[in-house]
Amino acid sequence: IQKTIENVDTDKRVMATKATWEMSQGHLRYGWGAGSWSYIFPIYQKKHPALFYRYYHKKKGWMGRQYFIYAHNDWAQFLAEYGIVGCSILVLAGLNLAFFVFFRSRGNRMAAFMIIGGTVVILGHAFVEFIFQCPAYWVALFGFASLSVKLLSLSHERSQA
Repeated sequence: IQKTIENVDTDKRVMATKATWEMSQGHLRYGWGAGSWSYIFPIYQKKHPALFYRYYHKKKGWMGRQYFIYAHNDWAQFLAEYGIVGCSILVLAGLNLAFFVFFRSRGNRMAAFMIIGGTVVILGHAFVEFIFQCPAYWVALFGFASLSVKLLSLSHERSQA
């Protein structure tokens, strides 16, 4: 982490996020389309030689093409692929889930805050890694939320009896 902070301008993840941000500006309203990032990104990647090439040779210059499959920042990639409209739908779905968890918890507000806090940590992690490109994470996230809501509901019913 210390090394990344010291070399933030040359860190490939930060550079990929900047290039993805530039990519998203081209089609900001609706995005480029789901799954299009790896096809459109090389156009913007070329503008950053340290990101486009694998290494710099003293005599020959930039060498070796570097390939990316994901942006290493889910939020920037989501914006580039889905645009503001698509990301708004994702945000509204997440807020709907958070309110559902909070209000279904009934009297157990601490548990609801812990569930929502854990989800916020997961969402924060998506800024520096591409965790949501794997369907297993989505299944785990929604499975966790659903099971937590049911557990809170059962706990409330038991306390009422």
